Amino acid sequence: MKDNNIENIVTLELVKEDELYKFKKDLQESFSVAVIEEFGSVDAGPIPSDEEIEKSFNAPGAVIYHIYQMV
Repeated sequence: MKDNNIENIVTLELVKEDELYKFKKDLQESFSVAVIEEFGSVDAGPIPSDEEIEKSFNAPGAVIYHIYQMV
């Protein structure tokens, strides 16, 4: 049971350019876990694909954040 008196704090931190590769791989790994749990494998390659992520990262006005939750 969760104590309703505990405040959850969520913070955003910009992803630095030198962190983008690891950020992308961590994102794909996170999605892969869900796909494997649901479908048993990731046969088609990383999800989302490198191309999809790069397109999102490079979209006009795109801002990339780490999301941290502190309890």
